[in-house]
Amino acid sequence: MKAAFLVVATLFLVTNTFSQQVTISAFTVKHELPGDISVWGADAANGVATGSVQGRPIENSKMVVKVFRNGNSLVCGNTPQSAQTVPGFTNKIIRTTDITAGLSDCILQPGEYTLCIEFFDIESISISKAQCRDFKVVNPITPREQGKYTAPILVSPVNRAIIKCEDLKKPLILRWTPVVPPPPPVNDVIYTVRVYEVYKDQEIAQAINANPPVFEKEVKTTQTIWLMPGDLIINGRTFAWSVQATNKEGMGYGDNSGRSEIWSFDVNCEKKIQEPPRDKPGTDVKEPVKNKEDSLSCKKFKVELKRLSNGDSISFKIKIVNNYKGSDLNYIPKSFKIKIKNDSVIAVIDSMPANWARTPSKFPPGSSAVIWSGSQGDIPNGETNLAIIHFGKPTANPVYIIYEWLNKDGKTICKDSIAFSQTQFYYSISSEYSGEVIEAKDTLFLQVENNYSSGSNKFTYTIKNLSNNKTSLLTKLDIKNNQGLIRIALPIQNSVVGKGETGILTLCDYKKYYYINFKRITDKVTNDREK
Repeated sequence: MKAAFLVVATLFLVTNTFSQQVTISAFTVKHELPGDISVWGADAANGVATGSVQGRPIENSKMVVKVFRNGNSLVCGNTPQSAQTVPGFTNKIIRTTDITAGLSDCILQPGEYTLCIEFFDIESISISKAQCRDFKVVNPITPREQGKYTAPILVSPVNRAIIKCEDLKKPLILRWTPVVPPPPPVNDVIYTVRVYEVYKDQEIAQAINANPPVFEKEVKTTQTIWLMPGDLIINGRTFAWSVQATNKEGMGYGDNSGRSEIWSFDVNCEKKIQEPPRDKPGTDVKEPVKNKEDSLSCKKFKVELKRLSNGDSISFKIKIVNNYKGSDLNYIPKSFKIKIKNDSVIAVIDSMPANWARTPSKFPPGSSAVIWSGSQGDIPNGETNLAIIHFGKPTANPVYIIYEWLNKDGKTICKDSIAFSQTQFYYSISSEYSGEVIEAKDTLFLQVENNYSSGSNKFTYTIKNLSNNKTSLLTKLDIKNNQGLIRIALPIQNSVVGKGETGILTLCDYKKYYYINFKRITDKVTNDREK
């Protein structure tokens, strides 16, 4: 009797073991996946596991996951002994997280791979057929690697730029810096440019997070163009834009998932724009005279800018002088603001008192406007040394500093400007094409470094109109100084590029080619004296 019982029990166990079979169906693996398995998305790998006996759950099973390279070389995975026990199921959805749990912190290098899954029972006996699917890793980026890259930095239009409506009727060029160091392969970097409208009473960060983009484009270069729809070109509107650098799987290069900072620009459709005077500093901006105090306002508030050194064309010391001693709160200055036209401030070295504050508080990025204010009171009488300011890339056009003294309510007490028209700036050009577009009127002022031991005065150039692709004849340049820093003043008033058009200059010595994009700007009548 006892022997018979043992035989029956043994047969029951064998029957029970063989009845516990699992069928794996609908198993899919995405064709291309990141090398860092910990960042696989929900659609990376999925399937369904079903018990072979209806109504009887599969108990005490384990799912074994393995990754093979080139079909036969095991890279990573678990075993029936190390795999976690799967809770009892009749039908189970196999998710990406179930699969990655068996692969631990596996990192895959670029190549061809096979992903396999198989179910085992508690005795490490297979209870399913292994299901395998091929995939490949193109370029792995891991969160651990992200920190070694620098995300894009926005270049133009500069932050808080004011763009005229007539300029927005032409393609707007958006530029940024590339990811550094260049990831391998370089052409794997995808830059996604997004532009958002900022609505009334909305912060820029809110617009980025809440509003749909009015423009979105993926490119593999560090610039793109946007032809703004006419219904968006309305005076006073504000737009914010940013760039994100990712690989094909959407993994970002650099901090913040590869996103740049957020910049903004405003639309200005006013037909008549007050231009600052071109030369004599200290001239009051003519505005309606409200009272005697107002007529004297700019005579009470002075601004002095002094070049840091004779050889430095981009660094200036700025000092303000408050001579107002009245009691009218409307004329007691609380803050001082400068706005830059034709350039931007890229660095500020403060020399102001400790109880003052500055906006923006950090540089870079560059800014076209800077505000200083007394955090514990008004701007004191007398002189205050504010800072040393460094411009970005002064152009061949005059650089204007438009300054305002503001009262406690943020209203303008005095508004005036200083123009740097007496200094001629030269653009440095190189053999690396940057894509940057400079502005020029009738002459291109350029400089190039010639370090050849023999020197050369055999320079030639061509100019191409980028609007109609018309190219000038090859022209020779007579260079007197043929070694070291060479400066060139090249007339372009009769070139193939007309006013308002964009062109590219290609300059060649006997070893290298040098490039610069330029846009010819039109003359503007700004005051009665120039008329």
